Amino acid sequence: MSKTKSEISVFGIVLRGLKTYLYNLDTFLKYLAFPVLGMIFGAFLLFLINYFYVINLDNLQKMNAIFSNVAVVLTAILILTLPGFLIFIKAFVDYIVAYGALNSMCVNEKRIVDVNSHTEIIKRRFIPYCWLIILLSLIFLLCIVPPLIIAALIFLSLSVQIFVLEENSTPFEAIKKSCLIVKNNFWAVFWILIIITVISYGFIPYLISWAVAKTPVFGYLTYPVERYISLLPINDINEIFNELNISYTFDVILIAENIVNSVISTIVIMFMLPFRCACCVEIYKASGRDFYNSSKEIPEKSKEKSKKGRNK
Repeated sequence: MSKTKSEISVFGIVLRGLKTYLYNLDTFLKYLAFPVLGMIFGAFLLFLINYFYVINLDNLQKMNAIFSNVAVVLTAILILTLPGFLIFIKAFVDYIVAYGALNSMCVNEKRIVDVNSHTEIIKRRFIPYCWLIILLSLIFLLCIVPPLIIAALIFLSLSVQIFVLEENSTPFEAIKKSCLIVKNNFWAVFWILIIITVISYGFIPYLISWAVAKTPVFGYLTYPVERYISLLPINDINEIFNELNISYTFDVILIAENIVNSVISTIVIMFMLPFRCACCVEIYKASGRDFYNSSKEIPEKSKEKSKKGRNK
């Protein structure tokens, strides 16, 4: 039997998760540096190359008539954007792997020394891990109605933790056990997830993006975005709005600032993944200790059996 909801300390779990996150903050930042910044850099490289290609397309067409061919233009765009796309994909895959490995890192409230050993846990089971991610994604996509999406997010919130910490579990077993644990501790898990969401998706990203916006760095970040957006037919769109008597005007600077703010917030949210994983691991340890202990006892039992066999 799993623990009842009365035995779970909501704030205790969040505080322990926060403690694990802050205690290993430097390790987490280094570990997620390429997965997070690699995706941002890959996307930036895509837009940067497209920007310079578009603004120089007229000169290229004057130099060589072949660039007037639509097929050549599209082929050139595909070739030029390939490096940025490959960097983005590599970083994305590493981030997915890190999502699983971080749960193994956060089991013990100790200083993390060897991150590679935790990453290997996911790489050894990479195919079933991918199936778990695909299954979860399909379930979320099928939950079209917002209440169903929220319910799915709550009931499936421990699936990855169970899959990672119980090495013999299959994707379906992990999903089933997650639903069972959450069912017996619904309101405790619900409030913990609410607090986690407010902290990692709201308060901290807003605070950091607001702080960056107050520095000169923000201007340097918005300038290239503003130049890129200026290539779009913003004036034509505003004229159409005026003709339709729509009292809204697209402001290039405002759009650029919103995009930069969104990127900064996204980076912060992605770097706070270890905090969310640590809290979910704490939920699992607190509410599903029977599963947790049984999974840890399996290797010990197998060792004892092998010793007995040798003695015989």
